[in-house]
Amino acid sequence: MEESLRLMEAGDLLEAAAVAEGLRLDPQQGADALHVLGVLAAHEGDGPRALDLMGQAVAADPENLERKFNFGTLALDLGSVDIAVDTLTEVVSALPEDPAVQSVYGNALTKVGRYEEAVNAQERALDLAPNHPLLWSNLANAYLAWGRIEAADAGHAHAVKLAPEEPELLFNYGGTRFRLGEIGDARTAFERCLALDAKHGRARTSLGVIHRLSGRLDEGREEQEQAFVDDPEDLDVRWNLGLTHLFHGDWSSGWKHYEARRERLPQLGREGFGLPWDGQPTEATVVIEREQGLGDTLMFARFLAEAKTRVGRLIFRAQERLVPFLRESLQIDGIEIEPFQLEPWPGTYAPLMSLPHLLGGSVSRQPIDIPYLKVTEARIEDGARRLGPRTRPRIGLVWQGNPGHVRDRSRSIPVEHLRPLLEQPDFEFWSLQSVHGLDQLEALPDELRPRTLEGPVDVDGAFLDTAAVMMNLDLVVSIDSAPVHLAGALGVPAALLLAAFPDWRWGQGANTWYPTVETFSAPSAGDWRGAVALLLADLEARFGPA
Repeated sequence: MEESLRLMEAGDLLEAAAVAEGLRLDPQQGADALHVLGVLAAHEGDGPRALDLMGQAVAADPENLERKFNFGTLALDLGSVDIAVDTLTEVVSALPEDPAVQSVYGNALTKVGRYEEAVNAQERALDLAPNHPLLWSNLANAYLAWGRIEAADAGHAHAVKLAPEEPELLFNYGGTRFRLGEIGDARTAFERCLALDAKHGRARTSLGVIHRLSGRLDEGREEQEQAFVDDPEDLDVRWNLGLTHLFHGDWSSGWKHYEARRERLPQLGREGFGLPWDGQPTEATVVIEREQGLGDTLMFARFLAEAKTRVGRLIFRAQERLVPFLRESLQIDGIEIEPFQLEPWPGTYAPLMSLPHLLGGSVSRQPIDIPYLKVTEARIEDGARRLGPRTRPRIGLVWQGNPGHVRDRSRSIPVEHLRPLLEQPDFEFWSLQSVHGLDQLEALPDELRPRTLEGPVDVDGAFLDTAAVMMNLDLVVSIDSAPVHLAGALGVPAALLLAAFPDWRWGQGANTWYPTVETFSAPSAGDWRGAVALLLADLEARFGPA
């Protein structure tokens, strides 16, 4: 085996593989040979073969902890997280004082969502090696996956303090600064990263995002394009370039690059599934799967009708909470709507948000009949009953999204900022909030608090009651959250209050989606009162002076 290792270190990989291949059946050196062959396969980019060979080496000599650690680490890198956790659990039990083992074990626990255990493992690693910057970064990543952004930021900051010239650590720190809304600090971190590594595609694409959010649209796009030139295989770079093109209304190229999310998001690469659908006509059964949030499902459900014309049988697996509403409201013959399930579909499939790309790539080519979601007359009557007699124009309000959303800091509006709207005496305001944000009403005087629906709301399924109420409103005023997509899909007039630099779907192609939705952007970051002032002027034009 010494010869094979020497050849591998010298870069003669073919000869190293040949020597190792000749020794794989040797009773004394077979496990070493299998391990070397696995390392060589990994070097060649053949991950599945590498994992198989290194797994055979572990099975041949289960007492060798170094080979077992390498096998677990490779399994983690390849996304075989259950194998990684099981293997690394054995290694960490045998080597509890090894900081590298503890930290990689913590990384594996993070991948399977065991966040508290992951943080504990990373902290044990730091107890053993307190001045190792990579271990601090791993701890920060565990906190970030757990949703503890402030703790993650502190960890990344300490890692940078220990290794201020390490580009990847600067990039990670910039990421948490960005999430916390500290855009200036984030820009500085990304710029320092690029000064050390000009080809760092993810730092450049992140800098492009900051330029866009600062209103420097051309500079942002240039950075994104350059990042793609520098690192065309990076999934984050491709994904962000897609978002930039979509923001600018370049639909065909935007949807193409947006497909990078299918590799970037583990939940979209469903192990055990059959062939991805390519959008071409087929007599086969095709499963379309939900992805991301409820609002995304409502928005992209418009493409299911066109998809149905191209396949023999279409099954849409939606979020379980949405299934009752979609079965009632998505009135497309032949579409079967089922709850999303973890069991793989062995046949042809596609994620919902890939449909624009698969169906032709240009939104303008897709027939969009509004409304494409409909509410039964019986439910509309029930909604009217819950609102009571009409005396003034009715406006529904949504000011708070899910606080766990990555962009919630920039999209949700403190209800206090809606006070100039609530002070208008000629309107009847109704809260469409379900859970989040209702506590903010306590800060308003009684006479300004919007009314709330009595009795249970949407207990039989998401939006069943909310949609019925919306059909009886004159206007829905909403932040960028699922209710505005519901209103738009129902054809209900809506006013969308947007951050100064909004999500891609409300960029230069915003009017493509919903004819009944008008957007009102904050004049500058955080200036929600400015957006409300624009809305008030629109209300006067829409309903007449107060």
